[in-house]
Formats: sequence, C-alpha cells, structure tokens
Amino acid sequence: DASFLKNHAYKLMKGASEFWIDSLVQSRDNETFLISSPSHSPEHGPFTEGAAVDQQLVWQLFNTTLEAASIAGERDKKFLQELTDAYGRLSSGLKIGVWGQLQEWLLDLDDPNENHHHLAPFYAIYPGRQAFSIESGGDQESILNAARVALQRRGDGSTGDDGATIKGWPKTWRAALWARLEHGEEAVEALEAFKRKNINHSNLLTNEELSGQFGYGAAILELLVQDRRSNEIRVWTTPQTGLPKWWVSAGNLGGYRTRDGHAVAVQWKNSRVETVEVMTSNSGNVGKSGPLVVVVGTLGGGEGEEGATPTEKIKVQIKDSGKAVLFERRGNELSWVVSKSLTYLVLVEA
Repeated sequence: DASFLKNHAYKLMKGASEFWIDSLVQSRDNETFLISSPSHSPEHGPFTEGAAVDQQLVWQLFNTTLEAASIAGERDKKFLQELTDAYGRLSSGLKIGVWGQLQEWLLDLDDPNENHHHLAPFYAIYPGRQAFSIESGGDQESILNAARVALQRRGDGSTGDDGATIKGWPKTWRAALWARLEHGEEAVEALEAFKRKNINHSNLLTNEELSGQFGYGAAILELLVQDRRSNEIRVWTTPQTGLPKWWVSAGNLGGYRTRDGHAVAVQWKNSRVETVEVMTSNSGNVGKSGPLVVVVGTLGGGEGEEGATPTEKIKVQIKDSGKAVLFERRGNELSWVVSKSLTYLVLVEA
C-alpha cells in the first residue's frame, strides 16, 4: 500500500531513523562501527553498549527505511546520505562467540550453562530477517549454526530453577525460531510444552500474556510456509521428521500473506506438496527486483539430495487462463518472472 507508506508509515520510519542516526556512538573497540549506548538485553544482564538486540533492531529499521525511501519518493538527499552512511557503519549484532554461539552482547560474555527464557539476541532470525539478508554481511550458514547452538543451550524457557514457573511466550517464540531454522522436531516439542503447561482453560486462554497464543499460530505457519527474504517463498522446507503424522499426511493452508504482499495457498497429500498458489500483489514493484523463487521442500533434488534425478512432473500456469508459464528449476527451487495482480499455480504430479 504505497499510499499508506507515503502518508503515514514512512514518516514514522524516517523519524525513528533520524533518532538513531543522532544516538549511535562509535565503538571503543573499533571506531569504524556504530553501536547503541547505553544498551540492554531485555531482562538479562547489566546495562552495557551494543547489545545484539539493539543492533539488530536498528539494522532492520535502517534496512527497511532505505527500501521504503525509494517507494515514498524521498527527496531529502542529506537524510539519505546520513542514513546510508550509518547503515554501512552499523555493528550488525551478529557476532559468533568462543563456544560457537550467537552472542547476546558486544563482548563475548555468554555462559553456555545458563538457561534463560528471553530470546532477545535471536531477533535477527525470527521475527526479523537480517540473518537471511545478503546486506547483513558474514557467512549466513555460520550465523544460523551459531543461532542453533545458542538456542539449544538457552533451555526450554523456564523462568524458575525448578521449571515450575513457565511463561507461555518463550515457548512459542522458541517454536517459531526452531521452525525458521528448519528444525521441525524441536519446534513441535516447544509447541507441545506450551499446550501442556500454558493452556489452562477450554477456551484456550492462559493466565498470562496473550502473546503466547499468537506465537503458537505463528510457529505453525512457520513450519509450513516461510518468506525469509523478498522474492522467495519456502513451502514445506522443514524436515517432516518429528512432525505429527496427521499434519504431513494431507492438508491445506490458505491466505498466507508474504512480506512482498503476495497471498499463498498450499495443498499437500501423502506427505508431498501437490499445489502452490501465489496471488501476486497489486504493487507496481512486483517483478522489478527479479524473479519469484518458490522452494518446495518435498521435491526431489533438493538440499541433501544433490545429484538426485527428479521424477515429478511440474507445471506452472496462470490460474484463470491455464496459460503455461516458463520457469526454471534448480533442485527444489522453481523460479519465474511474475506480474502484478495475477494468480500463479504450481502443479506437482508425482
């Protein structure tokens, strides 16, 4: 919605960016980098500077504001230059520590034996997207592995030493994180723990914050469909090991809205995706930044199956007319050029 962006959202984004441009300071360890100071990782540790969550949030703000500026028609060249410079110098908040963990703080202070319910340093994984962006720098797979290491050591979200006091939202945030990291078994374990320990009433309400329930739905969606970066939709890429059999045997999902504004529907049977439907946004930017990539995890020749000979018959067509669409396939990735306000249908015949 370019009109809403120009008239409302962008003004807030620009103002927030101006605040951080003025507030960031040079790192004492490396004057090249800009960091937040004072800084705090929510509910954990002392006040410090350059905590991972602050850096990741500011990165997300700067990244999206730069993208929005071109759509909103920003003419303030001084602001754009300052924003670009600050974005380029910003410490990413994605540092890997001595025991292979994603660091929570600027310094390597993480205790591998300390459980904690909060997940602030994982914002760049979920719900953010920094860890999957080429602009964030660094080795993406190393960052994701470090996140897995740290998340595993973080525990199950217990707030008491005896595990008696359990909040709901740390469970479902963990489930969403494990889902985005494509660890289905751990995600389901977190969801089941939430059901056992936090669903207190038959109306599904709890005695705590409602965010736990919202996170539950978000984690389930993340297990089925992901859009971790623009122009990419991932369907059933989470390994099905550990997922409930009735989930994977047959089902459908509709109305999923991606970051790019597309609407996605998926249908699967016998543990294999049969159709993927993508109704593209009516934005004038659709198709301008490259082809749409749809990754279907149940296709042969995907990750872990290098050299496999795919046996599926795949068609991509415009839904209303049935007109065939030229597409490319690389393993389990399908890509084609899209236009706005059209519904594309991917048909997979085993």
